[in-house]
Amino acid sequence: VKTMDYFEQKGWGKRVTTYHLRDWLISRQRYWGPPIPMIFCDSCKANVKGERDDMPGWWTVRDDDLPVLLPRIEDYKPGNDGVAPLANHKEFYQTTCPGCDGKAVRETDVSDTFLDSSWYFLRYPSVNNVIPATEPGSSAWDPQITKKWLPVHMYTGGAEHSVLHLLYSRFITMALHDMGFIDFE
Repeated sequence: VKTMDYFEQKGWGKRVTTYHLRDWLISRQRYWGPPIPMIFCDSCKANVKGERDDMPGWWTVRDDDLPVLLPRIEDYKPGNDGVAPLANHKEFYQTTCPGCDGKAVRETDVSDTFLDSSWYFLRYPSVNNVIPATEPGSSAWDPQITKKWLPVHMYTGGAEHSVLHLLYSRFITMALHDMGFIDFE
């Protein structure tokens, strides 16, 4: 008799399969990840205002203020207190609320490097595309070149690459497809 079958017959357990995505890189707060372009305003929260009804007080950074640049700081290593290193730098987190123009706080957590690099395969075929992505109508990749060369049939690396990076790449690809930036999933 298999052990799991025995446990199930006795009513001591049930066989299940669970899946989860670990956010271990975000949780470890690496300073060099891309900033999360969000701003929180206490005043807007008190007035139940926000960019979304279900998130009072929260706003995305205005397009004119992108990209959010990380400051050059000496104490970039995470401490033992669980607080992001950027939370120690008022020059970074103190900002103006996009909703009411009052005092607000910029998000001090950063995304991990896998998320940051999860779209670079879209850029490779467009290496000669030199239009700055901040100009209206510009793009980090050329849609015609991308359509010609992507998606690839196989894209692999080591274990960490195939588990984490490719998973994030799939998420980003699906989001970019849903927003109409690319024509494949």
